[in-house]
Amino acid sequence: MMDFREISLDSLKSIVDLSVRPDQEGMVADNLYSVAQAGLHPSAWCRGAYVDDKPVGFFSVIEDMEKRQAYIWRFMVDQNHQGR
Repeated sequence: MMDFREISLDSLKSIVDLSVRPDQEGMVADNLYSVAQAGLHPSAWCRGAYVDDKPVGFFSVIEDMEKRQAYIWRFMVDQNHQGR
């Protein structure tokens, strides 16, 4: 079962500790940086992705209320959970 949860001070470390494969590092922003950016952007929010209560990924969304659009700004799946 997968669910998406708000990131809290209690869950921040487990989300920040997620990582992509070494060959993907230049393609994905660091999760700590992404959480900080989302916190400073007025239309952004982020969530941790969990499977069976274990963090496996992260994503951030930006909403444009004027255009009634939203898009995924950041997305990553931990290297140990890719391909599942």
